[in-house]
Amino acid sequence: MAVLLPGRVSGRTTTEGGFAREERMIDDDLAGRIASVEHRMDSMEELPNALFVALSTHIAQSNRESRDAIVAIVREETAAVRADLRGEIAAVRDGMRDDLSREIAAVRADLRGEIAATREGMRGDLAAESAVLRGEITTVRDEMYALHAISMGRSDRLERKLERSLAESEGETRRFMKVLYEDLVSRITLLGEGRT
Repeated sequence: MAVLLPGRVSGRTTTEGGFAREERMIDDDLAGRIASVEHRMDSMEELPNALFVALSTHIAQSNRESRDAIVAIVREETAAVRADLRGEIAAVRDGMRDDLSREIAAVRADLRGEIAATREGMRGDLAAESAVLRGEITTVRDEMYALHAISMGRSDRLERKLERSLAESEGETRRFMKVLYEDLVSRITLLGEGRT
């Protein structure tokens, strides 16, 4: 507790009797001030906690709002990118489809030309081969007719020769048989005469 000296206190001149009263007032006033200061000190001690809680709440809310805003922005940008990509993919697909259609049409035209040329070349080759085969078949047929004629001529000659040979051998066989018959008859006659 502070010791007050008689004389001037708080800008007033006091006497000794008033000194005690004044001292009490000062003590009361000082106690009130100390209580006020303590109250303020307590409030100030709670203030960082309250400020921390408020700041944390504000930061969390701000983070949530920021996160929601970022998610919304990302969603919007993703939707825009998707739309752009869909457009680009559709354009590329259509371009590729057109290019592919043109290339297929060109390949078809080339193939048709090559097939037509091959067909014409094969027709010419087949016609030439056909003519060669016809010639060979005609030659073989002529040779077969000639062989047939030769074999028929030989066969006719052979047949005539055979007929002549048969006729000659038949004549000889008849003569031989006649000679045998006559010989047999003469022997039989001789035998008959010898018995009698």
